[in-house]
Amino acid sequence: MEEFSFISRETFDEIIYKFQQTSKSKSIEKQLITRNLYNEIKTVLLVGNSKLRDSSFRFWCRKGFSLLKVGEDYVVCRNLSSKTKEALTKKGVEALPVLIVEEMYKIIGLEHVQSLHCGQKNLYNKLRSKWHGVKKRIVEEFVNHCEICVPRRNTTKSTLAAKPIVAKGFLSRLQVILFYYKVYLINFFIKLFYNLFVRWI
Repeated sequence: MEEFSFISRETFDEIIYKFQQTSKSKSIEKQLITRNLYNEIKTVLLVGNSKLRDSSFRFWCRKGFSLLKVGEDYVVCRNLSSKTKEALTKKGVEALPVLIVEEMYKIIGLEHVQSLHCGQKNLYNKLRSKWHGVKKRIVEEFVNHCEICVPRRNTTKSTLAAKPIVAKGFLSRLQVILFYYKVYLINFFIKLFYNLFVRWI
């Protein structure tokens, strides 16, 4: 498979592995749907009296997913809540196809290129409006490892050598400066007159 120049497939696989290892969910298999699980869901939905796995798995498939016919094939889509469906309908989206793990690298990478490396939040929102199964943490790590985004993000950081002095009240900083200037002048004239007085004695 062709790789993107800004992030390797190996790096992305490490991101997926780390997500799986650190996930607190007991059903990690259902969080990141593999091609094998995708095909099993599809089988349960196509075959009415399927005996695949157990009854709880088949119930999960029928409750959570539906099939959308595309040409001669069927695409597994996530069943959406009425609120989500209403929001997506306004954007012209009728269903969210399931994004399987094996296709994530390609789909996230292409969207990242098309959006001109727009950043974590924008990329996540764009993917979420087109696919089901996109995880925010994976998108964040993807952008954090992007060789184009990382240098650009670092150059925008402030490079101030010292912390700026911020006045708390109107002209308060000016008042402080004038006070010290006044003290300096008083000390200067005291020393001047003292030196003159000592010379003439």
